[in-house]
Amino acid sequence: MRGVLGICKVLSVCVTGRFGARAGWAWIGSLRNRLGECVRAYNPLWEACRPGKPNGPEVNWKGQIMKASDVMTKKPIWWCRENSPVREVAKMMAEHDVGAIAACDNEGRLQGIVTDRDICCRLVAKGGTADMPVSKIMSKDVQCVSGDADMETIESIMRTKKIRRVPVVDRSRHLQGFVSLSDIAHHCKSAQEEHAFLQVLTTICAPLH
Repeated sequence: MRGVLGICKVLSVCVTGRFGARAGWAWIGSLRNRLGECVRAYNPLWEACRPGKPNGPEVNWKGQIMKASDVMTKKPIWWCRENSPVREVAKMMAEHDVGAIAACDNEGRLQGIVTDRDICCRLVAKGGTADMPVSKIMSKDVQCVSGDADMETIESIMRTKKIRRVPVVDRSRHLQGFVSLSDIAHHCKSAQEEHAFLQVLTTICAPLH
């Protein structure tokens, strides 16, 4: 409302100077009432989107709650079979410059995720061979979300699990896409979203004690 009053004050100088004080102030009063009605009508949207508001769901410019399906990377999705040799998966990572590959069964259902860290810590450090199937080293307890999951849920998972990407699946666990930190950063359009993103990033990057 302070912004509305400020606009009215500026207009009052122009209008009263041209049409006279009485007519000018009557017009300004009418305009102020109309603008006030508009602000009150859209107040819920403003409260959800206003810069610097740290709480509440993240919404897009239409006032709709942001979902996983809105921000996730859908194509291309790099994945492998759970019995694929680690050598092939490592080549896939290098070729496409990615740090994680989804492992699925023959029906395309998500079974796990293998990361470059898995290859380093679970294969190389333990003397494994590059011909081992990824099922031997992949992370199987994968936290997934549906396409309808809101950003608050996804960010909470990232903070709790200290992970940089969350797979999106359907009811049958068929892989639909990934929501990564870069996806969230790309869709930050307000101070509220930037605040939430920085909280996630700070938690994930915090050293383990």
